[in-house]
Amino acid sequence: MQRFKFNRKIAEICAEILNFKRSVGMKFYKSAKFKALAAVLLLIIILCAAFIRIVPDYSTSRGFAVVSLPDYNKYKQGYCLKEDRILPKEERFKRGILDLLKRRMLFQTLVTDKCYYVYGSETCNYGNREFAVKVGFYETDKFNNNDWLEVLSKEYEIQKRENQVAWPYRSIFVEKFQMKPVNIAEKLKINLDGRSAGFEEPIVEYGGLREYILYFDKSFILYDNFKFRDAVVKIYVGDTIKDLSEAKQHYDETIENGSREKKYYLKIDTCGNSDFEVYESNIEEIANRLVRESMFKGG
Repeated sequence: MQRFKFNRKIAEICAEILNFKRSVGMKFYKSAKFKALAAVLLLIIILCAAFIRIVPDYSTSRGFAVVSLPDYNKYKQGYCLKEDRILPKEERFKRGILDLLKRRMLFQTLVTDKCYYVYGSETCNYGNREFAVKVGFYETDKFNNNDWLEVLSKEYEIQKRENQVAWPYRSIFVEKFQMKPVNIAEKLKINLDGRSAGFEEPIVEYGGLREYILYFDKSFILYDNFKFRDAVVKIYVGDTIKDLSEAKQHYDETIENGSREKKYYLKIDTCGNSDFEVYESNIEEIANRLVRESMFKGG
């Protein structure tokens, strides 16, 4: 019975459409204007199919670019059409990784700034805004790629025992270790043979909202077809020594299994842009939503 009613309803809708065509539409469909318009549209479709192609372009929120057939053939050879050259493999990976880090930093900066104006410095940044830690990348010589857990665990115990500070990692990284801004483009190393990328000495990223991210000599896993994923250690304001140990374990497992488990990867187009989906056109909207929802880990 229900099926009968459904079919009857469809029939009624179809009848209404036919009546519309007979009363209004058919006059237009049979007119010379419609035939001319249809001919033009058909010609455009044929020309597009014959001479125009779509290729990935992750520098825009659309994620693609419309190119001519000759350019498409060059793209298939690996050309960066904007520069009319094929990027070396190492340069293409390096560009893609730096593009990810740059876009993510810009996004985190905007979120932190918006959070500050909504909630104040105590929630979103450390201390007086004039002296607050700026979102960005820093270096320190106080630990290396191998002993970072031991060093941070020791310093954490000292801070909690002697100072009883609310934010021990600020005291450790900023005040005691005196980390300094660094140009990551000069420090990033690509290891094609080892299918990895990273930094000879650890890099500390302050990600805003009381979060630190550690990068090591192996912080990016490289895949075929110019895909990659990151492998980092994230430290939040409330993390204990146990949390640090678990973060290291997760990092080690990611490095060990990352080459086999190709999940959560990003792609790089022929010009070295990553498909990290944060762009100038949507960064404001995403940041506003995060601030409204108070999605800030670390409390």
